[in-house]
Amino acid sequence: MNTPLTGKQIEEVLGKFEPMLYSKLSEYDTIEELLPNVYSWRVILLETKAYTGHWTNIIRLPDDKYYYFNSYGDSFKKDLNLIPRMVRKILGEDVNYLDILLKDKSVTWNKVKYQGKTSQVCGRYVMLCIDLICNMKRPVSEFHSLLVKTKRDLKLKSFDEAIVKLTDRVEATY
Repeated sequence: MNTPLTGKQIEEVLGKFEPMLYSKLSEYDTIEELLPNVYSWRVILLETKAYTGHWTNIIRLPDDKYYYFNSYGDSFKKDLNLIPRMVRKILGEDVNYLDILLKDKSVTWNKVKYQGKTSQVCGRYVMLCIDLICNMKRPVSEFHSLLVKTKRDLKLKSFDEAIVKLTDRVEATY
């Protein structure tokens, strides 16, 4: 149940993409440069060790609105606090670049703690979030509704179990 998806597996659903290290956000002057079009998105890796960590995503919605998703339910203003200060400094995550890029923008974020502390399914949440909102053009609220309904209908104990059920057919075909 705790098996993370590989980048190749996520590409099976989302198409070719490059996960972005959080520190690379420093290379952008505006959020529009990062997300130039409506329904454009980026998967961002909050590193806890070099090239390892927690996947989040940011989506540009219609009407110049943005949606940030972190399966731990943290805001883009606070999620770096999950990483020890010295580690953030070493990995170039000591400045909240996303907060700077989103200044004066209309931003919503997930406030529900879906992911358990020991699970490794953040990539599954990110993939379903992007697929549902950007590819299927469903409202942000439908992501939460789908997880709640799946958990309830299948009598599951956690949202992690629900996300695995919803993404269990994702397999690399290589």
